[in-house]
Amino acid sequence: MVADANPTKEFFAEVLGKDITLVAAIIDLVDNSVDGARRLRGSGSFAGLKIDIEARADRFSIHDNCGGIAVPLAAEYAFRFGRPGNKKPPEFSTGQFGVGMKRALFKLGDHFHVTSATQTSSFELDVDVPEWLAESGKDWTFELKNVREGIRVADTKVGTAIKVDRLHPTISQDLGNLQTLSQLRLELRHRHLLSLSKGLVIRVNGDAVRAEAPTLIETPQIKPAYRRFQLNGDGPLVDVRLLCGVSNGPAREGGWSVFLNSRMVLVNDQSGITGWGTKDARRIPQFHGQYGKFRGYAFMDCKTTTRLPWDTTKTGLDVDSPRYREMAAGMVELMEPVVRFLDEVDRENTDARKTGREGPLLKALAVKERPLFDVLKTAPRGRRAEREFSRPPAKPRQPEPAKQSIQFSRPKEEVERMKEYFGVTSAGAAGEQAWEYILEVEEL
Repeated sequence: MVADANPTKEFFAEVLGKDITLVAAIIDLVDNSVDGARRLRGSGSFAGLKIDIEARADRFSIHDNCGGIAVPLAAEYAFRFGRPGNKKPPEFSTGQFGVGMKRALFKLGDHFHVTSATQTSSFELDVDVPEWLAESGKDWTFELKNVREGIRVADTKVGTAIKVDRLHPTISQDLGNLQTLSQLRLELRHRHLLSLSKGLVIRVNGDAVRAEAPTLIETPQIKPAYRRFQLNGDGPLVDVRLLCGVSNGPAREGGWSVFLNSRMVLVNDQSGITGWGTKDARRIPQFHGQYGKFRGYAFMDCKTTTRLPWDTTKTGLDVDSPRYREMAAGMVELMEPVVRFLDEVDRENTDARKTGREGPLLKALAVKERPLFDVLKTAPRGRRAEREFSRPPAKPRQPEPAKQSIQFSRPKEEVERMKEYFGVTSAGAAGEQAWEYILEVEEL
């Protein structure tokens, strides 16, 4: 006798979707389109490629022209629950566990329809979720319909379209909420910043998501720190690039942003995950307003996506990953001089408020900034390269004076009595004698 350990369809259809927010589920679908764009264009320009999302209270759809899903990929991988051990995800993809698209579709509604075409193949898939759940046996397959291979597809027809209707009540309510759509646009702008900067167009209900590249100060006086290295370990090489410097932008945008295979996973992180508040040889304090000018960007890329420290929703990091720990150690080393610089900037700010005069650091910061991606182009070349943080020297702090003058006024007759008592001829001398007398008598 054996115990039945087989999973159930209901688990995937109902439970798995609870582990991800609606916005994150939609972005999972966008990830698949972006992966298609990368397969189509590599690391080059995405100009001409687009992803259109329609998100309304009664329906949801996403349509792209990013290369489509090949029939073998659809039959063996794309619609499978989980990644089979003998099947690797496409190179440089964001998908790792093989659940993202299915989890998103089941979360959205009870019926979905998929059509996809590459330049040489096409197929359709139509799933009525309640009917599929009711099917007896352990058959977990979906039927691909109108499968055509070895054909010639016009460029205008290449791409993937997904439509979901009979939305779940809470999903319908959320998609009819302007706040949800605003959050979706914000997350898309953050998560796919790199792809948007390469010319990819993402539209939500017809409105394009605007990419706003972060900016950094890069001048002859101030240059961001940069380091590039590789992690080998027990598998394919993982390429790491770290860049950190300063910006005059809002303090809420300070911290580290982390990209895995071009997808932003952490946005402006100011926690211990990225080194803030660590206690090691190079002490990094907790993040606070004094460090609001700090900007750090970490890029980790690998053709085998399972080597990267994703969490299951791709909105956080597996901080126990040995590769992330190696990268994080480099982040702490690189940020320490920038943090010390901002300590000195804070002291100059304090002095400027007292004296009304700006020091050399504040003057050096009052410059026009450059977009992040332009700054990256000026980084040292090579698979192993490094540049230290460059900054102007601070103005030497003047030591506090050893003496301080005291001035006050008293009635003239009192001053005359003090002069007579101490046997001096000036008010200043009388004051000094009185001061010395109190120190001696009171043993101060």
